[in-house]
Amino acid sequence: MKKILLTIPHYYDPLKKGSHGSLRSKPEVRAGALAKCINTFHGNFGPKQVMLSHKDRFAYRASEANAYEITVIICAVEGKNLISELPVLRKNFSAKIFKSMDNPKNLGFACQDVLKENLGQYDFYCFMEDDIIIRDAMFFEKLEWFDKTFGAKRLLHANRYELSKAGPAHKVYVDGTLAKRATAHISQPEDEKTISATYGAREIVFERPSNPHSGVFFLNQEQMEMWVAKDYFGARDHSFISPLESSASLGIMKTFSLYKPNADHAYFFEVQHHGTGYAGHVGKKGVALHTDLKEMYGEKYQYKNEERDI
Repeated sequence: MKKILLTIPHYYDPLKKGSHGSLRSKPEVRAGALAKCINTFHGNFGPKQVMLSHKDRFAYRASEANAYEITVIICAVEGKNLISELPVLRKNFSAKIFKSMDNPKNLGFACQDVLKENLGQYDFYCFMEDDIIIRDAMFFEKLEWFDKTFGAKRLLHANRYELSKAGPAHKVYVDGTLAKRATAHISQPEDEKTISATYGAREIVFERPSNPHSGVFFLNQEQMEMWVAKDYFGARDHSFISPLESSASLGIMKTFSLYKPNADHAYFFEVQHHGTGYAGHVGKKGVALHTDLKEMYGEKYQYKNEERDI
């Protein structure tokens, strides 16, 4: 059985003010997000999946072809977390590591340290922010397919989305185009802008994203070894937006040619962001809809057709 190491940075301090959920969400909401992150991961990829037999009134093994041995390690700050409040199956996280640090935004870098310490013991080395949920049970199968198709120097990266309760859009992919200044100072491997391959009966197109952030990364052992060998691995470099984005994205964007499925195929490799922090703004003054969507959504919402390239 293949083995997965999943690291999750987790912090909660409601007394502070800020734009991130770790500073402003209600505790039950934040604990619920982390619980979904962990439980859904085990539900889709762990070995404890069963099929019910109503005829014989018992349950038997299911999805053995897609079962992995999973280790979940949560990096947290003592006294500033909700681990004890998790509505999680108790065996679903294997360890919690409390870190003392002046800046808790560096917890993502602590996760990198954990991955390095366990190098050689797993087939996949993973990082997910504590409010990310994977719904696609074929997620790691797609990762392996991409690696076999395009090689270890190219990394399949997920599109992050939110589901909206109030609309206008049902589903919003939140990590679209960034202004060039956000990444202009960062050296990234040169590669083709787009690549494509057939998966099943469909041709899937992948593109080098202007926005390399997804709040996650998933590396196989060869890729983890490639990154750890770089002299910048482990450096607390905050030069991509903030420490949070940098710990999730900066190291891998410097090491690999990142590819995300393009907008037409965004669904192919995706992760869910808990809540509607981005989706709730769509169609309003801050995030207008493109004018070619007006016929679909009607007059109620705001529209524009200008594109900025700053």
